[in-house]
Amino acid sequence: MIISEEEIRNLVRDSLGRKRANEILSLVVSDIIEENNSKGVALTEDEINHLVVEKLKAARSIGSAIQSLTRTSQGDSSSLSKDDSPDAGSIGKTSGSNKLTSLNPNAADTFRAFINDATRNKYSIRITSAQRMPSHQWNLRFGNRRGITPAQPCRSDHQYGYAIDINFSYEKDGDKVRVNSKSSDELWKPIVDIARSHGIKWQGASDRVHFFVQGVGSSQKAKCDQFFADELGTGTPSGRSGAAIRKRWGSASMKRVEDENPAKIKGILKLAESDLRNIIKEKLKAAKSIGAGSGSVKATTSYDTSGDNKGCDGEGPITSSKYPKSAITAIEKRMDDKGITSRCTRIAILSVLAKESALKPQTEWCYTDKSNSEIRNIWSKFKSWSDTDLNELKANCELFFNTAYAGMIGNGGVESGDGYRFRGRGLVQLTGRGNYEQYGYASNPDALNSLPAAADVAVEFITRGLSDLNFDNLEDAIKAVANVVAGKGNTEISEHSPLGRAIRMATATSKHFA
Repeated sequence: MIISEEEIRNLVRDSLGRKRANEILSLVVSDIIEENNSKGVALTEDEINHLVVEKLKAARSIGSAIQSLTRTSQGDSSSLSKDDSPDAGSIGKTSGSNKLTSLNPNAADTFRAFINDATRNKYSIRITSAQRMPSHQWNLRFGNRRGITPAQPCRSDHQYGYAIDINFSYEKDGDKVRVNSKSSDELWKPIVDIARSHGIKWQGASDRVHFFVQGVGSSQKAKCDQFFADELGTGTPSGRSGAAIRKRWGSASMKRVEDENPAKIKGILKLAESDLRNIIKEKLKAAKSIGAGSGSVKATTSYDTSGDNKGCDGEGPITSSKYPKSAITAIEKRMDDKGITSRCTRIAILSVLAKESALKPQTEWCYTDKSNSEIRNIWSKFKSWSDTDLNELKANCELFFNTAYAGMIGNGGVESGDGYRFRGRGLVQLTGRGNYEQYGYASNPDALNSLPAAADVAVEFITRGLSDLNFDNLEDAIKAVANVVAGKGNTEISEHSPLGRAIRMATATSKHFA
């Protein structure tokens, strides 16, 4: 079986769970680079990609996951289509995808939790359309034969991976009831209620099959308009004349422009590259030298975190080619205020926070894709739960957090809703009612997902737990900071313990700071 890059992406996002699969892919890429460096061989991105695919095909440890690429993943037990065929509205030579993996990753997680929740309530969801290219949207709008008026190209959330169209069915008195665009609002209500519980919006009677999450700004849509206007030599769509201009583009010309500018259109639509490609690029950037213009590697950076100041030499502001400068600047400013002068401590704090949130303030993701063994390692309360019960629980994002964090860090019981309301947020993933009240964000938890508030709280939280603010070596600094953030009273450092894993990941992340 030949495994394509698209199938690798499915492997990463579905079969193993995105985070765990990225760890595996990262290790495989590192091994390939180091092995060939020792032989004095310089590799290009394409060569590394090919070798990774070959290793994955041969790896017994994930062989079953690779075989599952030909099937729908267990996490999406919602009767998704088994192929990548165009949805029913496809016209001509353009097409869209009906796969969750085609969506923006954040939106995909939200929709996956919704679908699993619906499935648990005995509703069978069928996705008829997910991400669409603008050329396909043109055909749906201007070649429409379905009795509805879809959004214009560049105007639909489908283009940016933030919307899906669905039908669903359920059993009633032994008969199957099928619900589609022509069905009444009353029949749609149970699914709409489940969707809304996950923060998903419904288009309503004007397009009953359409569900979307917020995340696409007007400036992003304007960039898409401007791109096609420039490429096709028309005026920029605006106001009442916008539809007439977009209609002039034509799907054939738009498809040609998309095919000729794949990187540019991906950037405008913010479609994710395959995780494998991103990992390879990150590893290449971490190399000491890259062949000019060739993307080839000659040597990799090696960090020894033992001994005084090893891995944290340097002067001036800390920099990174991977993580956002705005977050690093905000965190360093707060560390200045706290009197943290040791570069080792500063890099350790940045590394642990990068492990927690990629230095992008955000809300804790659902655990739908996490394996049960990982969940049990994080929460000992689940060690006695059966796989069946745990699978059912994690399919409901809100109930999972309410159960996982019940009675912890100032939270009430499951019924209080505190676990979900005060789940992890910000750079440090602050968790629990007690912490939110202590730092003044109990009444507005989402305010923690912006700078500089996220940086202020993260540094304050860490420094309150440190007995020493200025370490003289990186290894001790990372262990101390990781213990504050991930130790949760458990100081065991082993391969599978939360603290051991946090230290290992933060140490690897520290290589991205200089």
